[in-house]
Amino acid sequence: VQGKVDHRALPEPGDVGSSAGYEAPRSVEEQNLAEIWSRVLGVERVGLHDNFFELGGDSILSIQVVSQAQRAGLRITPRLLFEHPPVMELARAAVTAVAVVAEQGPVVGEVGLLPIQRWFLEAGLESLHHTNLALGLRLRERFEAEHVERVLSALLEHHDALRARFVREDAGWRQEFVESVETPFTSVDLSTLEAPERESALEAHATELQQSFRVEEAPLVRLTLFDYGAAEAQRLVLVTHHLVGDNVSQETLVRDLAEGLAQVAAGDQPDFGPKTSSFRQWTERLHGLTAEGGFDDELAHWSDAARRDVPELPVD
Repeated sequence: VQGKVDHRALPEPGDVGSSAGYEAPRSVEEQNLAEIWSRVLGVERVGLHDNFFELGGDSILSIQVVSQAQRAGLRITPRLLFEHPPVMELARAAVTAVAVVAEQGPVVGEVGLLPIQRWFLEAGLESLHHTNLALGLRLRERFEAEHVERVLSALLEHHDALRARFVREDAGWRQEFVESVETPFTSVDLSTLEAPERESALEAHATELQQSFRVEEAPLVRLTLFDYGAAEAQRLVLVTHHLVGDNVSQETLVRDLAEGLAQVAAGDQPDFGPKTSSFRQWTERLHGLTAEGGFDDELAHWSDAARRDVPELPVD
């Protein structure tokens, strides 16, 4: 609200961090964590005593930190980050953490539905096949189409959920991860078109991609490379069905896509590091915790009559 903030009392931009003063990271683990926090949080300098949450971190950003830390060889979890938010404490905890044992091969076969997936499938949505996340990317350097296709193929192998399909039977919906799929990549040359025509053609093709999903058919992701000619940056359009991705997981997918492209451009094979706990492991643990009564103490809150008798919001 205007007039409610004492601007003169605010610190200078960039003067954010621990009140203990700056102390440079010393060990390799501390340096790696400081660099990761700097990238994720957009902070120029991160010291030993800086607290992740005081620097602007939150639960969503913590997922990015954990993912990048694990790729750097640091064994941390979101819980460790919440329990040890200063760089020095987390680095010490990471060194002594127990490594996560995860399936490294492709996860294949039936996989339990998450509650949100079951709700989505049983909601009777007219847009069941069409509900997706679409993202347009402008590439800073040029890539051969076969390189992009190779990276997408590696992503499909690494991220098992992208190979999911959903089958409706008499007993209801079930989810199945297939072992191999045809890589859903296309390359479109728009270099002969004028600028306005290129944008219209890209939009039309992106619409076709979004309308091409059928939840019974894997994979539920699409990627197209658009070439505007040597003088213009290439574009990528990535479309992921909402049953296998959300905004948070899409960030992971885009980061892996970027890293894979850089690796292939350097003449290497795409390598996204070791897999973490699989989707199957997560659903099994979630269903097990529910069966054991792990959420029973929350039922009263969510089933309270005051929560049900809420007037609908006007949406006109």
